[in-house]
Amino acid sequence: MEILPPKVINNTLTRLAIKALTNLFFMSEDSKEIFWQKNGINYLLMILNSYDEELIDDGLYLLYAFVIYKSDNVSKLAKA
Repeated sequence: MEILPPKVINNTLTRLAIKALTNLFFMSEDSKEIFWQKNGINYLLMILNSYDEELIDDGLYLLYAFVIYKSDNVSKLAKA
């Protein structure tokens, strides 16, 4: 399945998906690992390059949820 940039699909659905991922990240470390293994960081970078302020805010919160409580994720992001 191909990951489409946020501008290709509906921004409302994208924002809801981001919020769902954020909630998963706060609930489980395994979800963070799966996100990393599936190159989800590329999707996150597409969100942060968006022109929609709300998407960028949600993307930053997703990034926060990804790195909180685990220093491994910070080092992974630095290497990417």
